[in-house]
Amino acid sequence: MLPRPEARWIARLRWLQWGGPLGIAVLVIAYEVIARALGGRPTDLWWFLGETAVFGIAGPAAAWWLLRRLLHDLELRLEAERRLSELDERMHFLATVANDSADAIIGLDAQDVIRSWNRGAQAIFGYPSEEILGRPFTDLLSPSEEVAEGWRRIKASVASEGSVHHHETVCVGRDGRRIDVDLTLALVRDAEGRVIGSSVIMRDISRRRAMQRQLQRRNRELMALYAVSAAINQAFDVDEALKRALDRLLEVLDLDGGRVYLWDPRQNEMVLRVSHGMVSLQPPLEPSVRPGECLCGLAIDREETLVVEDLGDDPRVSRSVCREFGFLSCASVPLRGTEQMIGIMHLGSMKPSVLQAEDLTLLNSLGRQMGVALENMRLREEARRAAALSTLIQEMHHRIKNNLQTVADLLSLEMSQSSNPDARQSLRDSITRIKSIAAVHQLLSLEQLRLTDITALARQVCEISIQHLVHPDQHITAEVRGPSIYLPSKQATALALVMNELISNALEHAFVGLDRGTLLVELAQEGNEVRVTIRDDGHGLAPGFDLHRSKGLGLQIAHTLVEKDLNGTLSFRSHNGRGTEVQLVFYK
Repeated sequence: MLPRPEARWIARLRWLQWGGPLGIAVLVIAYEVIARALGGRPTDLWWFLGETAVFGIAGPAAAWWLLRRLLHDLELRLEAERRLSELDERMHFLATVANDSADAIIGLDAQDVIRSWNRGAQAIFGYPSEEILGRPFTDLLSPSEEVAEGWRRIKASVASEGSVHHHETVCVGRDGRRIDVDLTLALVRDAEGRVIGSSVIMRDISRRRAMQRQLQRRNRELMALYAVSAAINQAFDVDEALKRALDRLLEVLDLDGGRVYLWDPRQNEMVLRVSHGMVSLQPPLEPSVRPGECLCGLAIDREETLVVEDLGDDPRVSRSVCREFGFLSCASVPLRGTEQMIGIMHLGSMKPSVLQAEDLTLLNSLGRQMGVALENMRLREEARRAAALSTLIQEMHHRIKNNLQTVADLLSLEMSQSSNPDARQSLRDSITRIKSIAAVHQLLSLEQLRLTDITALARQVCEISIQHLVHPDQHITAEVRGPSIYLPSKQATALALVMNELISNALEHAFVGLDRGTLLVELAQEGNEVRVTIRDDGHGLAPGFDLHRSKGLGLQIAHTLVEKDLNGTLSFRSHNGRGTEVQLVFYK
């Protein structure tokens, strides 16, 4: 669409292109007619027609052709100006887009000198345009040889293919910081196809690369944790677990050597258990580490992971073993159990900065995992030993019970052959005592613990006593009430003898002359206090009964066991001459 003034001129010229020649023709004809009529000129028809043709037709035709050429040239000029204006607007638009782009868009000449620099480039690199224009593009690249070699390969590819897309490289900002970029490079040619420069588009991918590195680090951590866990779970003992875990850890972390020390409380130091890639255990070099000694000793004192990125002259590394094996970076990692530190692991690399401060989280996790795994392995080993010992003790109790049962059977045989009532009574008392002790060992041989359920023991003592002391014509029932209470074997044996004497005494004296009766044994526990109460509904205590003056052997035995072995108290009482209540109180 032409501007309005130019459009009006074009319209006027178009009208003049036709109206001008036509007007000339009319004027010529009118002139010829009037001139001949008034001026006395010749009136020859052919002369008239000839002048009219020359001046009335040829002249207007020439004028029309000249006006047409003028109009055509004007239209071409105006069209060219219009297109040039559109091109300028488009170029301005593209320049604005390029200049405001967040990506760095840089124009280079044929010698790779920077000729254009947009705002995105300034935002990424920090250089204002007046400072960077005219400098070589290579000033933006990282000075490492790897990056320089990558730039040479890019230039070679562009020369043959015309462009290179999405090449990742490293640049350096004005403040010296490292910038990861995605680079696209393309040649710029003139109308004749000659290379006049190149365009570079770079996108800052530092955040993406940081996330990738973080993801890679996380994968590395998970691989290391899995490798250590799998290695330890496949081992059969502590040394094998340490060796497998250390080997896999060095492989996953790409390290060159390591040692593991475990705490020896007898020597108050860490003792070398396994090593890989640096020392042989035959004979061991640096076989132990004391707290505060070298990097490992400092890690023991502080109970934290210590990392040396560049060994150099670091004063924390005071022993020579690390430097002798060419390590340039190392770390000391405490192996922590659930409650205490059980060892220290030393890792080394012959490359600098392989172990860095950012690896502390991984190393701490590995130290905790290995420490807890080793502690669990030790606990499992102790549990296996305890199970074996428990089996041995159960077998021992079983044999003791059998031997006591044999003694009781021999006494029963002797009792059956004796005609002396006093001897038979003494033998009967001995048999019940022996069987009460055998009942303790019977329970211990069946339990998986080194403790005896005295409630179950009371039931067995009642059964044994009723079996040997109650006359067949009597109907005496015994009941035991109370929760399961567990005592060590020594206390349980003493309590079995005491309950045997008390229950036997009740069965022998409380129900004399009675057809039936009830014996109740109640057990209770409050904290460490154990209370055993034995009640009967028999005749009750004799008037003036005094435990300390009693001459009965059974009660004397019971009283002595309560005081000496159980450190408890024993009391008797009757309710209006009916029944007896005996109460035994002691502490676990």
